[in-house]
Amino acid sequence: GTAPTLSLQVLIAPILHGSVLSIQLPPLADAASYADRLRAAPGILFVEDKEPMGVVDALGQEAIIVKLDRQPSGTAIFAAFDNARLAALIAIWIAENLLLTSH
Repeated sequence: GTAPTLSLQVLIAPILHGSVLSIQLPPLADAASYADRLRAAPGILFVEDKEPMGVVDALGQEAIIVKLDRQPSGTAIFAAFDNARLAALIAIWIAENLLLTSH
């Protein structure tokens, strides 16, 4: 068969050092498992309420905030994150890995 079409849209919010990411997925049979996978993923704060979220919600969070929006046309995955916190965490992860591999 053919692979599903993936639509990726990156929106960079010019305020408060935050970014948002929206991924549009086509309707798939296993779409119901997306929420379970996101709940189990490290570094993800999966939000299940119906309230809108934005970059302001991600400020100060170490995790990437993720919501799902299921529609008949597919599933949208919306993520918001604090760029400064994310960059600092990546730097710490790199330093930890360098320390672990240097012994």
